[in-house]
Amino acid sequence: MTTETSTPAQIPDSTSAHGTAWAALFSAGIGCTAFGILTMLSECVPAMKNKGLNWYNPSGALSGVAIGAIVIWLIVWAVLGARWHNRRLENERSLMIATVVLVLVGILTTFPPFYELFGG
Repeated sequence: MTTETSTPAQIPDSTSAHGTAWAALFSAGIGCTAFGILTMLSECVPAMKNKGLNWYNPSGALSGVAIGAIVIWLIVWAVLGARWHNRRLENERSLMIATVVLVLVGILTTFPPFYELFGG
């Protein structure tokens, strides 16, 4: 019977960089918020719904909302990923709170009773 022992190469380093992972999480929160804001714009501003975000007639404004949010998410992810690559971010708790808040804002702004308060 053999027992496996961990070598130093197999043990995760607690001081390793987490910047790339945080860039992915934070950009996802920003993408959710962008989706919510674009949804509110499409529902509350008739010009945005009919012309500004209507990029493909069969799906209406949803095409512009989805494509716009995806483009914003990818751009933010690329920029943050490049800036935070191999970087250990010190204030992880604040970053997690900001990410959760951004996701919640994205969910809230796509909720019909919320954007109907603004004339949707």
